[in-house]
Amino acid sequence: MSSSTSPRPKDWQHRPPWGPGGERNALDSDRRRFNADLTATYEYDITSDLSATTTAGTQLFTESDRQINATASRIGTDLITDIDAGTQLDFIGESLSNERSAGIIGRQQFEFRDRYSAEFSVRRDWSTRLVAGETDSFKEWYPAARASAQIGDFEVIPDAVSRLNVRASWGQSGSLPDLVDGEFLRLQGQASGFGSGAVIGNVGDPDLGLERVNEVEGGFDVGINNRYSLSVTYYRQNTDNSIVNFDPALSTGFGNQSVPRNVGEIFAQGIETSLDVTALRTEQHTLSFNANYSYREREVKELGGQSIFGGFQRNVIREGLAPFTFFGRRVEGARFDDSGEYRGPEVTDERVELGNPVPDHFGGIGFSATLFEDLRVNAQAEYQLGHQTYSNTARFLALRRGHEQRRALQSELDNLQAGTDRYRAVANELARTNPNVGEIDNFLQDADFLKLRTVGVRYDASSLIGSVAGVDQLRTFTVGFSASNLFTITSYDQGPDPEVNSEGSRGLIRGQEFLTLQNPREYTFTLEVGI
Repeated sequence: MSSSTSPRPKDWQHRPPWGPGGERNALDSDRRRFNADLTATYEYDITSDLSATTTAGTQLFTESDRQINATASRIGTDLITDIDAGTQLDFIGESLSNERSAGIIGRQQFEFRDRYSAEFSVRRDWSTRLVAGETDSFKEWYPAARASAQIGDFEVIPDAVSRLNVRASWGQSGSLPDLVDGEFLRLQGQASGFGSGAVIGNVGDPDLGLERVNEVEGGFDVGINNRYSLSVTYYRQNTDNSIVNFDPALSTGFGNQSVPRNVGEIFAQGIETSLDVTALRTEQHTLSFNANYSYREREVKELGGQSIFGGFQRNVIREGLAPFTFFGRRVEGARFDDSGEYRGPEVTDERVELGNPVPDHFGGIGFSATLFEDLRVNAQAEYQLGHQTYSNTARFLALRRGHEQRRALQSELDNLQAGTDRYRAVANELARTNPNVGEIDNFLQDADFLKLRTVGVRYDASSLIGSVAGVDQLRTFTVGFSASNLFTITSYDQGPDPEVNSEGSRGLIRGQEFLTLQNPREYTFTLEVGI
């Protein structure tokens, strides 16, 4: 007598006894926006040569967001689509935010003989972002002034100069913190096996102030023979109370949070230039080139003598240095014992400036062309110079014995005679891949690059199709292709892309990457038809 059973599926042991089941998600989102702008403008002549424009306006903005979402699993059958059929509630949450802001604007403009102009303006804002939860909301004034003069038609100016404009401006602006940055502590509910409780949702600073920028700039614009155009601008900028997120000490109990802080005074200055050249202009063909270059320098002027470090203790905001400077101990080479054996890296005792994650020089070059009126081609390249990037990925690989260069150097060193010139040279290189000493300049590398940022082609085939097919109703028929980030030229070899940052723009971590994806290469095809 024998018996047999049907074979069990391979994944039978992973199947729940209540059936195949699945997961259901539900989301209820209510987003409300209200924006009102009211502006009144009055134009009038003061004299025959002097005209004026007076503008007054107000703005009101309210924003309300509410979301409720839930996830349930262990549903007995795929035929059921109701979330309440799930026997296990995996997640349920709710979020609510409200924000209101308003502003009034006043502007006075003067125009003299259509050649000289001046403008004075002031703006006052109110916002519930400062201080959150209190009756006295934030309010501030922002004055500004600018002037320009068209002097291209003066007799002393050569006839080839078709346009010459000089300009200057001064203004103040502000930057608000995030919505709940002004609250010392915000809790959020969380369920657990022991019942409902609360966890830390956000840590802020009730004394957080506005980030205020005071800027002066001047420059000129010149055009020659209506083919060449040059623009040059110089600016000086002082920022008070910059808002930066920092990591508090673990002893505060908020060690896994980022807390905003005002960091004193930061000075910046720089120059911005742009050049446009029309090399060819006919009825059917055009060809033009453009180039731009900018230089900037920044320095923390006042911070009360303190230093604020970012994650991994590599970036610092410190008086006398540019914001987010790489700051740590420098590896001078290798240490050797009396017998000439390698004994690890030789590191400076004091922390020093190691590099800058923000480029000093940046700009781009490009061209655009039109052929036979219908075909348009353009390309733009971008470069950044004078900055560094720190690869936490390379250090992580070195810690896990996965750094190829370090393994190759260690293997070569093991087969060399101690004390020889080659041994010392390899040891010095090996010391610069040592991951066991924190806050050093190993894995910090120049990140200069040149990128082909965009390439585009557009062809309007409406005329061709209309003449061939005899279609008169076809207004446009345009096909296009564009691509971005096609290739990069750089000496940076510790990651796929030197233009990376593992944190956002408000964090203290700058110019660092850890398992960070590169900027994606994108391709876009377009088809536009109009009748």
